[in-house]
Amino acid sequence: MEVFLILTYCLILTLAMELLIGLIWRVSNRDFILIVLVNTLTNPSVNYIVMLLGSRRNAFWIILLESAVVVTEAFCYKNRGENIRRPLLFSLSANAASYLFGVILSAVL
Repeated sequence: MEVFLILTYCLILTLAMELLIGLIWRVSNRDFILIVLVNTLTNPSVNYIVMLLGSRRNAFWIILLESAVVVTEAFCYKNRGENIRRPLLFSLSANAASYLFGVILSAVL
């Protein structure tokens, strides 16, 4: 149950940050739904893998996993987004913001 709560907490924080980036980019209401759906698929999966890596977690794995997320989300935004201009740049900026927010938050807590 603890893993589920951690993954849920991470997803909620990621959605808050990425939806904020969506506001800045002025995406449509339909695209906000897409952002939620895409992150609901990618975020728990990546965070679970990171948890499984445990002490083997290092910059290589984080960069690899985050890169896969950026590309996957950009693909979804490009093919299903209504008005997300430059989907790769949007995905990169949204994921960088949420990742940095998570790093800062975990350092503070």
